[in-house]
Amino acid sequence: MKIQTGARRNPRTRNQTEEKRRTGHRSPHRAAGPHLHHSDRTHTLLTSAANKAGAAIGSVPELVQAYKLIADGNKLPDQRTRALAESEEAVVRGRLDRLRQATADKYIRAGQRASNISESIMAVLRSASTKKQTIRFEDPESMRVTYEAVSQFVQRGAPVNLVLPIGGGKAANPLKTGESYLPDLSEHTSAIMLAAIADAIREIYTPGAHVFMVPDAGLHSDDLGMSATEHALHLRRFAQDLVELGVDRQVSMVDTLALLPDQWADEVTVRSAATRGQVAVDPIMADSVNAQVRSLQYSLNLRIMGWSYEDVVQAMMALAVPTTPDLRTAAKERALTILQRTREVAARYVGTNHALRSLDLPSHVMAALTGDPSYVRLTVHAKPGEPRPSLFPSSSVARPGLLPMHGVGVWDWREDKVRAGATFHLEARMRGHVAVQDKYGRVLFYEPSA
Repeated sequence: MKIQTGARRNPRTRNQTEEKRRTGHRSPHRAAGPHLHHSDRTHTLLTSAANKAGAAIGSVPELVQAYKLIADGNKLPDQRTRALAESEEAVVRGRLDRLRQATADKYIRAGQRASNISESIMAVLRSASTKKQTIRFEDPESMRVTYEAVSQFVQRGAPVNLVLPIGGGKAANPLKTGESYLPDLSEHTSAIMLAAIADAIREIYTPGAHVFMVPDAGLHSDDLGMSATEHALHLRRFAQDLVELGVDRQVSMVDTLALLPDQWADEVTVRSAATRGQVAVDPIMADSVNAQVRSLQYSLNLRIMGWSYEDVVQAMMALAVPTTPDLRTAAKERALTILQRTREVAARYVGTNHALRSLDLPSHVMAALTGDPSYVRLTVHAKPGEPRPSLFPSSSVARPGLLPMHGVGVWDWREDKVRAGATFHLEARMRGHVAVQDKYGRVLFYEPSA
């Protein structure tokens, strides 16, 4: 599918008060010291809204419905598919382009109300963010690191590097993503939403901004079992998609594995061992890791197990509700296999995430790519001081908070606007959604049945 959307520029606001904004205004935010790291806290909050959204596959009504069908000796509904017509490609292109323009205009309006460039950029980030109360945008102390990072770019007259660790593949649980692992319309919509941030900043600040998506899927091959092949193909296809979407000058997907620092392996090993040691003596940390296990068990690579879709449904039911009556022995055994494996790799998963912070991986990546280690950190795990950009427009068809890597793209054509996001494959299948494929056979999105 070839998707071309034109980059937009709105001359009515660019540079209109730039020189004035550079002088004479004192920010209410305090100056910050070096980039702060949170990985060395005694007790790190390991779970998040994003984790919980991905783990919700264990509680969706469709899981119970599918399990009952199988338990009663019935078949699950077949997955309906169809090809995307050329005329529909034009509709996709047009609606994504309009979404980008409308979103950027909204962010620009927010930026225009601020009184200097740094504040304007912060206003754009605030407008683009969800979970504003969690992020504490109104608290200068919470936001000082982000504000200072923005201000330093402005003082140097340099483009603002926005770094968002996210994605790089699809979680290999068939109930979440089916057999798909290439980027789909959920990733495309996210890229459009991120490009709108860069568009808005350029209207306010001439050097502009670029969003670097730093994928972490490849970092979890040795714990969650993310496939290196799937990860590599996902990155290659997404790079092509960004060009076809017309946003490659605003958004990039980085090859994180190619840019890891030399000390990465040692740091992960040390952090993983420290996590295991702390769990052994610290009940609070043990509880936190156990909570992480309850989330990660739904993200383990199950494609390599050779189980049928029906096998996975039953195993997930046994995992989510072990007290379910009449569970088959095989289902219980599969659930136990998943749980034991997740417990074994949890410390490694936590250690990897700690290493990302302790080595300041985004800084290393930025230095390698741009020669400038500075960046403004964005996040998909909303926390104080770090903007959490919205990846989808508000929509009733999408599962709230679900990231593209934990679901499949869903698109509702019944209204002349973008109603798109991500949902679980099991939900799409049980609800009779149609899988819409491009000319190469890639499933681009699922459309609700009329």
